[in-house]
Amino acid sequence: MKHLWGFVLFFLCGVFTSQSESFNPVQWKIAWDSVGENEVEIFFTAKIEKGWHIYGMNLPQGGPVSTDFTFHTLKNIKQEKTVFPLSSPIIFYDSIFGMEISTFSNKVSFSALFERTSKEDFLLEGEIIYMACDGQHCLAPQREKYNMISVHREYDLHERG
Repeated sequence: MKHLWGFVLFFLCGVFTSQSESFNPVQWKIAWDSVGENEVEIFFTAKIEKGWHIYGMNLPQGGPVSTDFTFHTLKNIKQEKTVFPLSSPIIFYDSIFGMEISTFSNKVSFSALFERTSKEDFLLEGEIIYMACDGQHCLAPQREKYNMISVHREYDLHERG
């Protein structure tokens, strides 16, 4: 009987751990639009669950993990401008980190401009790195990888796995 209770306790701990590891309060979508004959604007939109936030870009060292966009593969396009948020972050002094930080809540879109170098379909592969917190808990930094080809206008990263 003692071994049975040990197994039940072990099993329940595993269930709760796996559920908490799969929880992610942030869902990303990527979309693009033509901005002229040879320019493309790519939008990275985060939908953030109520009570949670992600951190801004370019935070000082020693603080939380900044939201960052990395492009590993660019085919038939080249980046013209760096990624920037389309809305202003909330900026405040965080006593835990001892510095001013910026956050985004609810929904935020980031944008980047690219030049098409060919009339053929373009390919953009990369990853988004971000950290989500809710005021009491912070999740480990997340890496959302994506592979976008121009024949599709929008990608839901959560549904694609």
